[in-house]
Formats: sequence, structure tokens, C-alpha cells
Amino acid sequence: MPIAAPTQGSLSPLSRFRGRIQEKIADRSARAPLILALGDSVTQGVAAVDQFLHEQVYHRQFAHLLEKKYPTCIFNTINAGVDGQAAHHGLERLDRDVLPHHPDLLLVAFGLNDAVQGGMEKLDDYQTAIESIIQRTHRNAECDIILLTPNMMLTRDNTAVAPQHRQWVFQFLAVQNEGVLAAYADRLRQIGRDHAIPVADVYAAWETLAAKGIDTTAMLSNGLNHPTVEGHRMTAQILMSVIESV
Repeated sequence: MPIAAPTQGSLSPLSRFRGRIQEKIADRSARAPLILALGDSVTQGVAAVDQFLHEQVYHRQFAHLLEKKYPTCIFNTINAGVDGQAAHHGLERLDRDVLPHHPDLLLVAFGLNDAVQGGMEKLDDYQTAIESIIQRTHRNAECDIILLTPNMMLTRDNTAVAPQHRQWVFQFLAVQNEGVLAAYADRLRQIGRDHAIPVADVYAAWETLAAKGIDTTAMLSNGLNHPTVEGHRMTAQILMSVIESV
């Protein structure tokens, strides 16, 4: 899966997280490595209307993959996803939902709502919010960070969209098919390069599938923007590829 992995600096950008894993393996009484996922409804695990993925959300699947790779280490996770939120909301929640928990690895996953709510005009605001999350986290916590580009949204109308959500179909289609969401994904890649933060490039993986003729809209459980269990599994695998290659 495509990733962007910065090489700046003498230490790996994930050296703390790797060190915490080895500490737990060496001393089973040590605190378990903690992964905290900050994001929107996808991170929260929302699938379709009133349906939530709990063990199947990407960060839990990621933890399970880590446990397979490191069978004598356990991993704790905290879900700090909130549906409908954009990056600036995540920044506002940092003091409540992230910093008090002292995570070892912070996953930052915004872009879907930012693109819908802000369009091309708010790309700079998105960048400011993401960079502020990075900077405040680094100032206040010993924590590694991985940024995640969003998954693709619908590319065509479809019957999976619930009646109460049909009002959003035209707007979401425009954001996806006119390149707005792709611009947000590209901006996040640039932020990763600028700040030497690894990027799990979920959007690029979905683009690769689309280029092969796969109907990515069928990979959305609500027909709009929430990935199926398989979509979450793919994100977990991309995160593992970052862990293994950075």
C-alpha cells in the first residue's frame, strides 16, 4: 500500500512507539503501549445509520495486527472519533481527549468533513489545524504521530444511501468527483513531508483500486463516506505497512 514516510532526522519518527513495544515485551509489568485515534465518524466506527463498528474499526484491527506481530505484547486503544467533526474540532478536543491519556502513538484522521464543509477555500485552515495538532502534541506529550489521508467518498449515486441522507448525495459527489477531497489528501501528504510525520495514505490506496476498475462506492457501508469492514481492514494494513517500513 502507498505510504509517505519522511526520513528527516537521525531517529525514526516512530522510535518512541517501537521503544514502548520493546519495553513491554521485556517487562510484562510495564504499561502497555497506548494507541489513540483522533478523527471523525470513520474513526468513531460509524457504519450505516445507528450501526457502529467496535472491534472492526480500523484502529482496533490495527492493534490486532500489532498483537500478531508482537505476540507477547498487548496494546491498548482509545477511540477519540466524533462524527461530523473536522480537524479544527480535533484541535479543540486535544486537551480533553488526547493529552491527558499520554498516548504512545496518536493517529490523526481528518479530511472528509473538512472537504465537505470547507471546499477548496478552506484548505489552508485545514493545514493550520493539522499542524497545530502536531505541534501541541509534540510540545505536551512524548508521543509519535501517524497522519491518515481519508478514504474516498461515493463516485456515483447508489441505493445504499439512507433516505435521511439523500440530501447530501449531490454535494458529496461534487467533493469527490471534482477533486476537492483529493486536494485535502494531497495537502496532508505535504504536511507529513514538512513535519517529518509518517502518512498512512489511505486515499492513494483507494485511488489505486479505482484505477484497476474496482467500484470503490461499493466499499462504503452507508453509500456516502463510511467504509465497510473490509475498508477498515485495508486502513489497518496500511498502518502496519507504515510501522514496518518507517
